[in-house]
Amino acid sequence: MRLSEIDPGSIIPGDKRDASHMDPGLPYGEDDLKDYIEEHCSDIIKLMKVSGIFLYRGVKNQSTTVFVGQSRQDREPKDTRQDISAYFDKALASHGFKALRGNSIFVTSNLLQAAGYGDTYAIFPMNGFDYTYTSMTDLIIRNGHLIEYPDNLIEDVSEWYNKNMGKFDNDKDSEVASKMHEIHWDVMSVQNISDRDPDASVHILNAKASLCQSLGQLANLGPQNSKVDTNDPFIQQFGSFDKSSSKNWSLDAAIKNLEPKNTNILVAMKQGREIFINGKYVAVRYDITGRGGLLDRLVGR
Repeated sequence: MRLSEIDPGSIIPGDKRDASHMDPGLPYGEDDLKDYIEEHCSDIIKLMKVSGIFLYRGVKNQSTTVFVGQSRQDREPKDTRQDISAYFDKALASHGFKALRGNSIFVTSNLLQAAGYGDTYAIFPMNGFDYTYTSMTDLIIRNGHLIEYPDNLIEDVSEWYNKNMGKFDNDKDSEVASKMHEIHWDVMSVQNISDRDPDASVHILNAKASLCQSLGQLANLGPQNSKVDTNDPFIQQFGSFDKSSSKNWSLDAAIKNLEPKNTNILVAMKQGREIFINGKYVAVRYDITGRGGLLDRLVGR
């Protein structure tokens, strides 16, 4: 089927309509493909022309050169726990976001990152698409990303650590001492983050998440080591921050921590953020029509 014969209105969620074709004298039907993309994907093409930046996605088990698709409505996460992913979607929906983890495809301007997930396709969202991006370049959400942290968490933990580390012997209390060292490392990681680091907020969030998980795991070692004071208010406060707990999750915390946005997609493209795309799109296999070919023609090079 020629690409020009595919009516975008006929594409349904989950579709991957094969549009590979060979026109006489036109390798892979590039003129037909270029015209179709410029007509139906003009919103994103304008930004690509301004920036010279494209969007990519790694796709497995797809042999076609070109296909027209639409994001699924029932996507299952690959690297994030199902309950965590669903909770983040709930947080997004509660704040008016339409492109969610469960109803979107994930794209990025980072070609190497996309290649890690399968054969690389350039992705051209069709006009009218919704999108969401966060402060992260590869959004694997963890338990600690959904938690509201005390304002002075790092300072308080640092002070608590200095008072308590001397109680534990590296040999006799090896498991507890090891956990204490992890806590110290997380504190130091935050304190050493430069204000000039563009991803500082992400690194701080990840360190806080790791920190609270370690504190929760330390609290759980109390029954095995009498030196761990389970009555310590500080340990009690974080006793539930383990990798499986959901009792401390907060919709507002998820939004605050991961900073989702649905405006100015060009910022996300320039910064290599992972972007959720909800809607129809054209996918073009990069190794066949990449730089020096169709992509350069689309931006007028």
